[in-house]
Amino acid sequence: MEGCNEKYMQKKIALIVLGLLTITAFISPNVSNAVETRNETYSPNFPLLDGTLTFLTKINFTTVNGNERKMMTIDQQDTVEVKSILDSNASFPEGLEWIMVNQTITNFQFIQEVNGNVNFSATDFIIRYYDHFGDVVAETSDPSVQYNATFTKTSRLVKTASTPYGTDNAELIAQDDLGTEMGTDLGLAFPTFDDPAPYFMETQDMQLGQPVGDMGTVAGEKTIDGQDFWIINNSIHDSFINVDSLYTVEKQTGLIYQVIAAISLGNTTFLSGSANLTSGLELIDNDTPTLEITEMENGIYVTANDTSLQKYQIYVDGTLNREGYFNDSSFDGDFSFDDLPEGQYNVTVVVWDAFQNNVTKQLSLNITHPTTETITNTTTNATSNESQSTTSPSPLGIQPFATALTMTAIWSRKRRN
Repeated sequence: MEGCNEKYMQKKIALIVLGLLTITAFISPNVSNAVETRNETYSPNFPLLDGTLTFLTKINFTTVNGNERKMMTIDQQDTVEVKSILDSNASFPEGLEWIMVNQTITNFQFIQEVNGNVNFSATDFIIRYYDHFGDVVAETSDPSVQYNATFTKTSRLVKTASTPYGTDNAELIAQDDLGTEMGTDLGLAFPTFDDPAPYFMETQDMQLGQPVGDMGTVAGEKTIDGQDFWIINNSIHDSFINVDSLYTVEKQTGLIYQVIAAISLGNTTFLSGSANLTSGLELIDNDTPTLEITEMENGIYVTANDTSLQKYQIYVDGTLNREGYFNDSSFDGDFSFDDLPEGQYNVTVVVWDAFQNNVTKQLSLNITHPTTETITNTTTNATSNESQSTTSPSPLGIQPFATALTMTAIWSRKRRN
């Protein structure tokens, strides 16, 4: 049981510090006096971060067992394709995001020492895949691993995953020039159902000093290349576990920009490493939507544009009157306020894109209601109502580190049982 608990703690801590992270997309508040009805059909114009991301990961990993010491250095490059997908079964506001990951080990060095002397060394490896019963299902010398998954845009939980050979873990096996093999005690972990989505963290409600689940505490903020980031620090120190990690996470999308971490488990396991986003930051949209509003009879005409146009709110004299979601990157339409009593009102329109950039415009609107005129002639009596009716549009719809250090899911074959 003790060995089982140690294995569990190893994997847990590795995943907590360097593992699967989440973000919650921007969700509008439920305002009781909003008069518009939300469209329950998912629209792809609700992106998370569509495009190609690349990450560079460096890991140093050491295990000690009596007079034996294993030391390993790994460089890994991740290419990550992210895009919105249309799912007819997805209800508001749970759109789906699809992610395809290609992880390639570009450098591998392994040394085993016994009593301080080199006993085995290798620069090649194989990957051995296991099912959940612990049985080997495949092995390959290909340095690249691919998988894909879908996850919800709001909760950022994995809904489907397609992993190599249908497995959720694999082990790295060092192999020397003679073909001799040796386990490294290091492995791969793949996302499974309801795991946090890869490469992202929840940032919507973050504040300085706020705990972030098992990941640490929001310790600061900074700006890099015009983007704003949270700094999240984690520090755990007790008799068995020592963890120090630092995350740099983009505020709007929750994209993990950098992870630096060091972990030790007792006197037997030591890991340090970093993961850095090397391209893809430019995909984040910092531009505010364009917005124009003009007065019309008892209403306003609105024109809005943005590549990720998402949401609007309309306030009358400072009180929310209606809100909704766009289902296209541009909108032209009118909003009627015939239901308001006659008088002068200040109308404010706020429009957001999916990255929470927003723009506000305001105008003064005069509401009038024509009187009813009765016309009488010698043969008939008729009543005519000359009030002009406008049609309220229905623009409503909705849009929308695998491991930061995936290789660090500490996986010990000898502790499997």
